[in-house]
Amino acid sequence: MLDDGSAIDGDLLVLSCGVRPRTELAEGCGLSTAAGILVDHKLRAHHEPHIFAIGDCAEVRCPDPDCVECRTARGPSGLVGTGWRQAEWLAEYLTLLAAGSPEAELLPALPPELPGVVVLKARGMNMAVAGDVAADPWDEEVLSAGAADGRPRLQIAQWADPEHGRYVKMTTRAGVLEGLVAVGMPRSAAELVQLFERGAELPADRSLLLRLDGPDQAAASGAADPERTVCRCAGVSGTAIASAVSGGCGTVAEVSGATRAGTGCGGCHDDIKGIIEKHFQGAVA
Repeated sequence: MLDDGSAIDGDLLVLSCGVRPRTELAEGCGLSTAAGILVDHKLRAHHEPHIFAIGDCAEVRCPDPDCVECRTARGPSGLVGTGWRQAEWLAEYLTLLAAGSPEAELLPALPPELPGVVVLKARGMNMAVAGDVAADPWDEEVLSAGAADGRPRLQIAQWADPEHGRYVKMTTRAGVLEGLVAVGMPRSAAELVQLFERGAELPADRSLLLRLDGPDQAAASGAADPERTVCRCAGVSGTAIASAVSGGCGTVAEVSGATRAGTGCGGCHDDIKGIIEKHFQGAVA
């Protein structure tokens, strides 16, 4: 039932609420805010250099009007990995500052986050989205628009398996990803995101990427690339997890405590278990 008294029939209601900073608390303390608490590239609140903000509540937008990067900033990222990277940088900065080291002010500013990659934080649901995915395969006008200014034609590859909750969409130009959507395909999503971030060309046979999530490829994929990122939330590689297991970690919880892997959305728990089991199988053999 809506506020105006009308009703909408349906079997399921989905609420996508996201996160929103409690800026009113910061405003009450006299801090400058927009969508989040405004901080500079060293995570210091505007006009309050002894107050810092990180994660979902921090909006990196420095006071310098000539900063091109901040001119196009969009507000808090809302992503787990961003918050942890900010926390690591700030911890190093504060440690140097507390020790009275002049290196504190010489510490390079926090690198800007790569734009466009979003991994859903929901246990049991794997979804990755990156870049521009607005165009559809039937948007002929959009697909051919690039040819007018000499750019290669935009192309879209799309695959869906509604029965098993799987979907992949790849938007490419000259074989290089400009955008992607991957649902229910964790290994394909990880590979596509890496290709997107590197600006690397996709294989001519796009179906090779879909096969990464096949039962015959699941075990082989980890062995082929032990340095792949297993936990994207915390940016933890398979090598780091294997090292923690070799050092005595025997459960997912212990690995999480040692590496932070699996402490975000939890979608990588099965992969962590697989690395643990592989280690102990090898030990027994």
